[in-house]
Amino acid sequence: MRVPVLALALLGCGPGRQEGPDGFDLEAFGDAFVPMYCDAFAVCDTAGRACPVTSTDSVADTCQFDPVAAQTCLDGPFDCDDTITGFEVVLVHEACSRVCL
Repeated sequence: MRVPVLALALLGCGPGRQEGPDGFDLEAFGDAFVPMYCDAFAVCDTAGRACPVTSTDSVADTCQFDPVAAQTCLDGPFDCDDTITGFEVVLVHEACSRVCL
């Protein structure tokens, strides 16, 4: 299952310090996710809109970071739903919705 990025629970997460292997944490996830998503959005979007995701910094303090879900999210896919021309969205792996619970 793939979900639109705007439905991601990670945007409601905080900068919790839970870490996975090699210090992989929410900050490292955000540093990787934002450019990957924006690259996919730039290819998908036909209306010339700016990438709607610019940061994962504006999050609450209650995040329980899941490094396994985060890595699965980054592994993709990042698919384009171009069903409605001019309103294309990038669909991400459903694991992206579990990065921060």
